[in-house]
Amino acid sequence: MEKLTIPAGVNQLAAILHAAPTGPDRPLLVLCHGFCGSADGGSALELAAALQEQDMALLRFWFTPHRCLSQQVAEIGAVVDFCRRHFTRKIVLAGRSMGAAAALAFAARDRQLSGLCLMACPADLPSTFRGILRDDYERLEQGEAITVLHEGTPVHLTPDFIADFSRYDLPADIRRLAGLPVLIIHGTADVTVPVEHARQLFAAADEPKRLLLLPDHGHSFIGAGDRFVSTVVDWLWRQVFLPAL
Repeated sequence: MEKLTIPAGVNQLAAILHAAPTGPDRPLLVLCHGFCGSADGGSALELAAALQEQDMALLRFWFTPHRCLSQQVAEIGAVVDFCRRHFTRKIVLAGRSMGAAAALAFAARDRQLSGLCLMACPADLPSTFRGILRDDYERLEQGEAITVLHEGTPVHLTPDFIADFSRYDLPADIRRLAGLPVLIIHGTADVTVPVEHARQLFAAADEPKRLLLLPDHGHSFIGAGDRFVSTVVDWLWRQVFLPAL
């Protein structure tokens, strides 16, 4: 593992590179964590090890915490640009939850990626956050700033956080990705982002596309690593990188 610092406007993003064994020009998966998540979360290390076994690399990074989707999209852009300049142009984005939404929004505007993997991705950000925040969402709509607790940590949100959602139409974005390999992974018991969101995005996506539903798994994917890591690695090899050889 190599620790990196990636400039993103006025911010500096912490990142960790799990390099491919044979060199920096090998295919690279960039992992985008969820809104209140971390680059250390989920099955990131397991996925990194599986990719390295296939001579592929993984880069995970930390978003500036609790910022709007537009800032996340911009930070993904900074990370992708850094990777293109220093490593390879064979880049796939993989995101979870709001990180997946940001990855999708970026992919629709960049069009130079090699693939896109969406995990627990919302198709409708306003309805998703309305379900999460409930009455606090209405306070944001009325122009109030709010503070909510996530696992004991205060999260401060201002009205511009939800106003920014109007700039994005995620089903329309995925329709713009004709020809880009897309893998969608979702838990059927996800109550934060119901599985209908995955089905909506999958229906809107063009080929080549694949949908993996994880029975009885929720939004966190805890304990699901062995069920989707092999799928991600196989998809990367067969759909993304093997055709380019």
